[in-house]
Amino acid sequence: MDNPYSISDTPLRDDGKRGRRYPPWYSVVALLLLMMASIPILVSLRYQSRPPVVRFTIPNGFRGPFVVRETEGGIPPKQTSNHQYRIEVPPSGIAVIGKCRLFFQWHTLVPVYASGVSLPYALSLDPPEDRTTVALWGLHTSGNKDHWYFVGTRSEVVDMYTSDLSVEDGAIVVYNPYKSP
Repeated sequence: MDNPYSISDTPLRDDGKRGRRYPPWYSVVALLLLMMASIPILVSLRYQSRPPVVRFTIPNGFRGPFVVRETEGGIPPKQTSNHQYRIEVPPSGIAVIGKCRLFFQWHTLVPVYASGVSLPYALSLDPPEDRTTVALWGLHTSGNKDHWYFVGTRSEVVDMYTSDLSVEDGAIVVYNPYKSP
């Protein structure tokens, strides 16, 4: 019985072997196409973008709101290493930086006190209902230039969400129309 998969019925090539012989330039073209297709893949793997890390250095014992204000004349945040930026929050709570659009892309916040002690970021609290842990809370961005944050407990930050925050004469002003003085 004949094997249907046998190539014994195919004619012999010039070199005495059976099967079809492709011209040598087919191999070169196939190799070049394979190399060209692999270049973008290799480049994307090598330069895979990571989100920037924003490290807030907050004065020891600081509690309350602070703002990171982007201005035309400000100095850009200090870049400590690849994709890591350090922003020092002064005791006044008003950190002025140059326009960098850093907060308008996906980024990671790492809050620390000046002494080096880590401060938890509110999104990472476990359990999230914890009302006694002092943490960094993101409040809001106003006018694409003021990025507001709060250092305090969960119960303290609830008041901040209903307050109007502004900077007047170099100081942060908190006005809460829902809370009696």
